[in-house]
Amino acid sequence: MVKVSTAEARKHFSRYISMVENQHEKIVVEKRGRKVALVIPFTDGDVRLQLSPGTSLAALDAAPSRSDNFVGIVKEADIH
Repeated sequence: MVKVSTAEARKHFSRYISMVENQHEKIVVEKRGRKVALVIPFTDGDVRLQLSPGTSLAALDAAPSRSDNFVGIVKEADIH
């Protein structure tokens, strides 16, 4: 999992999207040291990533990384 600042994400957005798409990397975007966004790849086939209020970043990192299923937008409060 890669952590970047909002400034870095904005400056090199295409590079990070390529990392997500091609290397199945997960990107955490931080603003002033606070996690504000998570960019994750879709998962393969029937595997769906289920998010709940207790879902940790470690659990997201361990999840499969390719899909045709849109997971949705994750708020920082949803990933403790």
